[in-house]
Amino acid sequence: MPPELLRRCLPAPSTLAHLPTQKFCDGLPLYPLEDICARDGLHLDRSTMSLWLEAVGATLGATVVAAMGADALWFATDATGFTIQPGSRAGPRRPCCEGHYVVKIADRSHILFEFHDQ
Repeated sequence: MPPELLRRCLPAPSTLAHLPTQKFCDGLPLYPLEDICARDGLHLDRSTMSLWLEAVGATLGATVVAAMGADALWFATDATGFTIQPGSRAGPRRPCCEGHYVVKIADRSHILFEFHDQ
């Protein structure tokens, strides 16, 4: 068996690169991609493509964001805090939490925002 790029996922790396490019760069939903693949003789259903996109985003996206954070050298924070109302969940009501954003800027490359609660 060839080595797996993602756990329990056997498509070629080119396929795993092609699907996110078509979906997010070219704006194609998964149902036309399913038809395009079928015309090319590759029968992939939308649920499989969705699972692959989730795995690619969770695995490779996390490593890219971590590398971006390590590359960012300049930090800025706003001393003005803000209040966030917690989402509705089963159980007792929870109080609002306060926090602030830390802005990490890499030189002309990218900007990251991190939320820190107090």
